[in-house]
Amino acid sequence: MGEWRSQRDPWGRHPGAEGWWSREPAHPGWVTATRPRPAGPAAVARRLTRVDARPLAFVLGALATLGLLGATLSFAVDVLVAPWRLLTADVEESLHLLASLIGIAGAFALWRGTPHARAVVLAGLAFNVGATLAFSADTLLHPSTWIPLSTWAGLAVLTLRARPAPPRPRPVRWVGAPPPTPRAPVRRR
Repeated sequence: MGEWRSQRDPWGRHPGAEGWWSREPAHPGWVTATRPRPAGPAAVARRLTRVDARPLAFVLGALATLGLLGATLSFAVDVLVAPWRLLTADVEESLHLLASLIGIAGAFALWRGTPHARAVVLAGLAFNVGATLAFSADTLLHPSTWIPLSTWAGLAVLTLRARPAPPRPRPVRWVGAPPPTPRAPVRRR
């Protein structure tokens, strides 16, 4: 059958001495050998854990709502206090506002389990990245720029690795009279 070696066996410490299970076939025609895992982006993607879509949708929706509030407040303050910034900062803020709206719609779609939900979420994240790169390219090394960029990249990876949510069951609609309900017995005196 094979051989058994203890942990202290000096003959079992050389390369290739893993024991009988690595050299003998488990089934006829099958060979169980350890192969090195391939390196590269595909191997890294396979090793990443999958996340559930509903908690991710909740986090994405909360972040998009906070982004929507922040972009709206910043846009309103710039319009009222600094109208000379309308052509630079407010264009970026309005693009972030639009990206937040797309992100909220994508979070709802991801929560419901619709097939196009990932694309909508990724479009909102790409809109955020594009607006930041277009209008804040000179401050990429500043933490107020690269932290949101890395957060959006991480959220994109999580979105791509999300397990699709099962569709919600639809309520049963009764055609005609509803089914009879059990009634409590009536006590007579």
